[in-house]
Amino acid sequence: MNCIIEEKSCKEVVLKSKFFSFVFFCENVTKQNEILKKVRGEHQSASHICFASSFENQQHSNDDGEPSGTAGAMILTALKESEIINVLCVVVRYFGGVKLGASRLGKVYKNCAKRCLEGNLKNVEKQALFFGNCNYNTFGLVKDFLQKNNIKLENVKFENEVDFEVFVSEEKRKSLEEITPLKSKNIFKIG
Repeated sequence: MNCIIEEKSCKEVVLKSKFFSFVFFCENVTKQNEILKKVRGEHQSASHICFASSFENQQHSNDDGEPSGTAGAMILTALKESEIINVLCVVVRYFGGVKLGASRLGKVYKNCAKRCLEGNLKNVEKQALFFGNCNYNTFGLVKDFLQKNNIKLENVKFENEVDFEVFVSEEKRKSLEEITPLKSKNIFKIG
């Protein structure tokens, strides 16, 4: 799975139509709508503002008046091919007076999205939050494992035993559970 390295924009001119593409870090529909409102405000005279987004378990797209399946769906295809998550890609079109035809139009929207993604991806893994509880001797082993794997401890409490929380990938969880049992908190993040 991938995510973008940085927010980026690109411009392309095809038969007098200007296409401005943007990629944004975006983790949910609320953030998506905030970004879209801002883009619409900055491009009020645009002919179309099309987009696609990909979150953990959701994907959205919108053609904004372009022929069905030629804009948002094609942007979403570019996102899927890049195996990307937590991103919003917006392509703004200023119509130049020449119709491109559905096939060519779809390719342009897809290529605009791809240009903003080229060289702008990094590999990430899904992590889950787990609760751990162990004695002080075992906690030393836990700390050593976490340091070696660059994993940060969260909410550590020292009482009769040590309680802690930690975000780990599935692979690291299995290794950590060889030291101490963990309980899932059903909270996830991409890291």
